[in-house]
Amino acid sequence: MSDIEEDAEDPPILPRSDRLLLAHKAWIDAKGALPIRKAARQYDVVYSTLYNRINGATPFEESRKARQRLSPGEEQAIKI
Repeated sequence: MSDIEEDAEDPPILPRSDRLLLAHKAWIDAKGALPIRKAARQYDVVYSTLYNRINGATPFEESRKARQRLSPGEEQAIKI
């Protein structure tokens, strides 16, 4: 069996943002009984990122929208 065939059989890996949401939800569902470090390890996310999110940090995608110079409608007008 070649390496290519083995890779094709691996389950898809979730994007980091989805894993971070799942880790945050797991921590909330455990009502703080699940240590942040353990949740970070289980979902393969960076501890400090999860810690900051739990303590109210804005997700990167949302903060990026606030810094955007053109509205989505203006971007579409330029693309056309």
